[in-house]
Amino acid sequence: MIDIIILNRNLRLLDNAALFYGSLRSNFIVIYLHDKEYWKSNGRSLRQLKFAAECLNELDHDLKKINSEINVFDGSFEMLKDWIEKNYDDYFIHMNHCTDTNYFRLGFENFKNHFSRRLRIYDDFGLQLSNFDRDSWSKNWNHIMSADLLGAPKYSNNDDNLNLKKIKFFEDMFADESYKLRDIQKGGTSFANQLLESFLTERCKDYRVKMSSPSKSQESCSRLSPHFTYGSISIRQVYQKLNKTVHSLNHKQDLYSFKKRLYWHCHFVQKLHTEPELEFYSMHRMCD
Repeated sequence: MIDIIILNRNLRLLDNAALFYGSLRSNFIVIYLHDKEYWKSNGRSLRQLKFAAECLNELDHDLKKINSEINVFDGSFEMLKDWIEKNYDDYFIHMNHCTDTNYFRLGFENFKNHFSRRLRIYDDFGLQLSNFDRDSWSKNWNHIMSADLLGAPKYSNNDDNLNLKKIKFFEDMFADESYKLRDIQKGGTSFANQLLESFLTERCKDYRVKMSSPSKSQESCSRLSPHFTYGSISIRQVYQKLNKTVHSLNHKQDLYSFKKRLYWHCHFVQKLHTEPELEFYSMHRMCD
């Protein structure tokens, strides 16, 4: 049996459930689904794709150390479904859950339903996909955030040379002068860790006051939002490092305020998961 790990967000090596559990048999392939129509859909942009591509580039470098790599499938969920069934008989699919736009959600749901017995979806962002209970959400979130971090995936013994695009596909795309984008944050786990370190030790000073200031928030905020979005670092990694070091750091009240916002972030994503129509309507319909 071959394990097929499909990436969309969660573009990191560590604390990545789909990568970790999908690697346990040491016979796995990693596929990133690049759907051009998705990147043209509501709320998506070329700047976001460039950030994701930089995260993928670093992850690909890390995967090569364990005899694996990222294969880029250029197409939709429906096309990926057909490709898997054409090329494999004995397989199991691993994916991390993703709360995304309507275009993605519809394709994702059809894909999940089709492969229901050959696919496992792993929770993400502290979301509670099953047994959701508003009254115990906070308690369950703390339990998820305090769980042990997942380690690196196992070494791969799979040497299949897939007839798919490789990470150079994105390098070539953004080498084109027409795709040049400036003043954009760098993607990748190493940059996420640098931002986290500088925020915890220095930039968090007066975070509570400055985070709402357009002129000051660029330095005083963590700047980790895009890294959370594309998963170059997990919220659980940040939460646990914060808990481990906060007592020895300065500006404790600012860091406690930041900790609350990690919780709020996941709570808002849970809201979008349970009420996906908020993509198109205001939370209070009288505002529409």
